[in-house]
Amino acid sequence: MYSDVSTSRTLAATSTTSGNMTIEACVSFCDGGGYNYAGLEFGHCDSTIQVPSQPAALSDCNFGCSGNPVESCGASNRLNIIYNGKASPKLVSTVKNANGDSWAYQGCYTDVVSARTLAVPVNIPIGVTAESCVAACQSLGGYTYAGMEIGRECWCDNAIGASTQRVSDNDCRMVCTANHNEYCGNTNRIAVYHFASAGTSTGPQPCLSTNVANFTLLAAYKNPPVNGPSSVKLKVVLAELVPNIAWGVLSTDVGNAVGSPPLLSFGGKADAFSLCTNLTANNRLDVVYSPVTGHPHYTLNSCNPISIQVITG
Repeated sequence: MYSDVSTSRTLAATSTTSGNMTIEACVSFCDGGGYNYAGLEFGHCDSTIQVPSQPAALSDCNFGCSGNPVESCGASNRLNIIYNGKASPKLVSTVKNANGDSWAYQGCYTDVVSARTLAVPVNIPIGVTAESCVAACQSLGGYTYAGMEIGRECWCDNAIGASTQRVSDNDCRMVCTANHNEYCGNTNRIAVYHFASAGTSTGPQPCLSTNVANFTLLAAYKNPPVNGPSSVKLKVVLAELVPNIAWGVLSTDVGNAVGSPPLLSFGGKADAFSLCTNLTANNRLDVVYSPVTGHPHYTLNSCNPISIQVITG
């Protein structure tokens, strides 16, 4: 049993309604479409349980099915889920072609119509997958970035838009319409790949240094506020979440960035940090790595993407 809301469906790929809904009817509909999960509330299908859904008590699903009142068909904002046991789809990490060239997955990014993350749309008649999208971007214009969105769209460009925000990979888990074994982004989320010719490393760049003393961290906004600084100093705030256990949280101070210093990275990624308003700490601005949808301490639309500059000396 899982929670479900109309604005962020737990099973989001497709749905059906019926005045004679039963578990068997819902499973048959979803199985016919090649999906792994069937959910009883109205009749939802997907191959992934989407965020921010959470498990709910079995007793919450107390609505009898319209076609068979003995069976449980969920409840208001509750979904009774049946799983067929098949392997979950995958987020393709690398695509290689016959020449030895490769496209490496870069991450899941936000995307809006008014400020596209990748600006060039490409129509692929055979259907969008990671393999078909990167091939199309490479052949049509020699683009170095490719991305899939909402299960069926392919986008290309030579740079990632400045206004985009990198988010959790869990936000890019809509199955490809053309291949239910792969993920193709999500609504307003684009899974981005970057091209590297044969012999070029696609992995993270080595650290400039792992032992730096006397440094200051500055958060440089990728989308600076109209009335405010373009960067702010960061400080460590100790938060005692449970007795005798303290956590260090990077939060904002006051200051401006100077020059173009090295960037802080985590797991080889320097573009996944955001400043988010912590709703449970008096709206303090905290650094979040790969912010997620449905987090209890912040909302994703309150987060602003940043680069963390390392000022030494």
